[in-house]
Amino acid sequence: MKRDKRPPLWLLLFLDLLLAGGFLCVFALFHHVIPYWGRAEAAAPVAVVEKPASVSVPVPAAEVETTPEKTAGTPWQLRFAEQFSDEVEITDHSYKSPTLSIDISTHHAVINGYDQVWYVADIYVAQVENFRTWAGEGSFTRLVQTPMEQLAEDSGGVLCINGDYCNVQAYGGFYVRNGEVYDLNQTACDICVLYYDGTMATYGPLDYTVQEVLDRKPYQVWKFGPRLLDEEGEPLQRFNTSEVIYSSNPRSGIGYYEPGHYCFVTVDGRQADWSLGLSIPQYAQIFKELGCRAAYNLDGGASAAMAFLGSLYSRQSSERDIGDILLIGELAEVDP
Repeated sequence: MKRDKRPPLWLLLFLDLLLAGGFLCVFALFHHVIPYWGRAEAAAPVAVVEKPASVSVPVPAAEVETTPEKTAGTPWQLRFAEQFSDEVEITDHSYKSPTLSIDISTHHAVINGYDQVWYVADIYVAQVENFRTWAGEGSFTRLVQTPMEQLAEDSGGVLCINGDYCNVQAYGGFYVRNGEVYDLNQTACDICVLYYDGTMATYGPLDYTVQEVLDRKPYQVWKFGPRLLDEEGEPLQRFNTSEVIYSSNPRSGIGYYEPGHYCFVTVDGRQADWSLGLSIPQYAQIFKELGCRAAYNLDGGASAAMAFLGSLYSRQSSERDIGDILLIGELAEVDP
């Protein structure tokens, strides 16, 4: 009789466990550790998007009055001449200058039986560089959590809202800040792109390639989401987001009308007898009613905050420090 030379069952089980453990270690290395290393190394800008020679939408001759006060300035200053002022004019909810126009309105409503409060900042800028981003200590290479009012002061922004918290999104993804490219990897979330020509567009993860966006000269690329409106300016029927983000929360986001004309919308929430917070469909409806052509949700919850002239304008649900902001601000010079 031949002797059975197969290894004992306990040895086979031990080898199976050893192989499984090795596989999990390799998976963790490539899926968690190496991407983290790569992100740390790629934290500095990997490229700079060169500003095109011409970045403004031409103004039809019929739309420009040839009066002395309207014959000089950027195309957006000419197109929206009635929105700007020759001197700086400031109220408790508005700011006008030769290059900026900001007007903030506060809205109160009862929606589905709950009190809701939100703030709409209507924004006109003379050129795209008036619309900037800023991170703690002025650097997007690492997370520096900072109070909103400190970020507003450090950045010099007239109007600020919290950003997309790009520095703490674990698996990276395509993003650009002030023309500097920080990450070129495709991301599973929706993105919002502000191009150098002033147009703004939102994309689902299958609606674009990184190279296509780069070819159009992006000035900012945000990566939180979801996008809120379809190509017709109607609220989407389905949103690319988690249940936690979908449900009622404090919120901040961006709306787009046309090059040079945008809005910020911040919603208060998680505050009894003041404001509950809006769901994603309710938030999308606000941008539709404002007449926006595109809209995008940024980080929310306790991060949702709006600051005006260096002071909090909205009611942040708790004193959470944040990593980055979007801002509207003056420039030292305006290129005609």
